[in-house]
Amino acid sequence: MVILRRTSWSVDTCQVIAALPGQTSPVACLDFSHDGLYLASTSEETLMVWSMKDIEGGGQSGGQQPLSLGPPHMTRWRDREAVTAAPDDMNRMVVLRGGGVTNTSPVEMSHITCLMLSKDLKRVVFGTADGWVKEFRCEAEEVTNLVRHSGPVTSVVISDFAKIVVSGSAVSSLGLKINNLDTGTCVSCDELTDLRSSGVRDVRIIHMGNKVLSCTLGGKLHVWNIHSGKLELSVMSGTTEHATCLDVAERDGDTVAAVSGVKGKDLKSGLWPGLLPGQGGQVQSQREAHLHGP
Repeated sequence: MVILRRTSWSVDTCQVIAALPGQTSPVACLDFSHDGLYLASTSEETLMVWSMKDIEGGGQSGGQQPLSLGPPHMTRWRDREAVTAAPDDMNRMVVLRGGGVTNTSPVEMSHITCLMLSKDLKRVVFGTADGWVKEFRCEAEEVTNLVRHSGPVTSVVISDFAKIVVSGSAVSSLGLKINNLDTGTCVSCDELTDLRSSGVRDVRIIHMGNKVLSCTLGGKLHVWNIHSGKLELSVMSGTTEHATCLDVAERDGDTVAAVSGVKGKDLKSGLWPGLLPGQGGQVQSQREAHLHGP
């Protein structure tokens, strides 16, 4: 048995046995028990133990395991069971529960670039390289086209408070779109020339589902009204030449946003958690901006 990227292979048959989801950070160590019946995997955050008997026993839809999963991928935990959504080696959207494939979409013709699994675990919204934002309904195993950008989709997010999907594109004259699934309406946020020129790297829904936070490829942050699509706030200080990711946390009525990127410049305002050496000798920067609630 060989494990590669959390994928189990049989040395004798050269066949894939299983893809093992559940961990949300890079796996640093793998170790079989002395009798080969259990496999332990350790990441930066989680220790997981797998039963090889259960893995080899199947329980997969159609009796087939994907060769590999993602990127991208997303895992949520429900009743101590990992539920993971990711594209497989055939570019199908698959949902796995406890390591077993339970739902599979038809093959997508364009590469899946980003995704989000809904809080109720019933839907996966994903973006593609040809600009489509789509919804995969897990139980029906059906895919619906929602809205299309003019360039690759870089980020999608589902609201926990309403049937709203927000998506961003790196190459688009209208790089940010807010799609209300209940009303069937779509709002394009196009007030900014820098958004049209540099595109959107990442998006988040904040302030109890009332605002959208977007980050451009150049690291600029913009806050939009999720209902009207109107710009409400811009954070321009401390931009990077190339933003790589964005995350947010909400606490005490404020939203704290962290942006990472390469070749960051000195901040005139804001906070630096630190400077870290990046790949290829580049300097990676990470900054925080405090976005006050209404």
